Amino acid sequence: MLMEHDRIILTSDLAEHGLPAGAVGTIIHVYSGGHALEVEFSPAGDTPSAVATVRPSQAHPVSGAGNQDIGKTLDLGVETGPIAPISRSKDTLGQPRMPKQPMDTITYDLKKGQRVVYKGTTNDPKAREAKHRADGKDFDRLVQTSRRMTADGAKEKEARALDTYRRGHSGQNPRYNRTDDG
Repeated sequence: MLMEHDRIILTSDLAEHGLPAGAVGTIIHVYSGGHALEVEFSPAGDTPSAVATVRPSQAHPVSGAGNQDIGKTLDLGVETGPIAPISRSKDTLGQPRMPKQPMDTITYDLKKGQRVVYKGTTNDPKAREAKHRADGKDFDRLVQTSRRMTADGAKEKEARALDTYRRGHSGQNPRYNRTDDG
């Protein structure tokens, strides 16, 4: 499964972005369910030249020792033509394009023994743990459950994690994620 920060190589052209099959990019966001990827494509050593939404079927992971060689081959010998300007209004799947967010947020669990008592997101785990303790929450430790990602990506991941938790716990949230309806 492709994940954020993985490098990919396009298996088909993205003409609307001026990106040919063989272009190398880095996944900056995996949309819910993994049905689409937001990928940043850059010329070697330069600032980003294109951000495109790509279906997993249009990409192949770049892996192994040949990882750097693929980029060198593209940079030195493949004529790619000019990169089209980025459309800021919609991505390649027709969804509204959001401004780029920093990848500084994680998802986490508060645990008491092996039991999850809270699921949340933060961009400062130490400060968030201190705040939970100051609020009187009873837990042993804060456990990071994701890599750093955008705040929106972390909120989506948290929502999926809470859905999964509720399926295994008679529809109930963890102790400190409680709402008026459970």
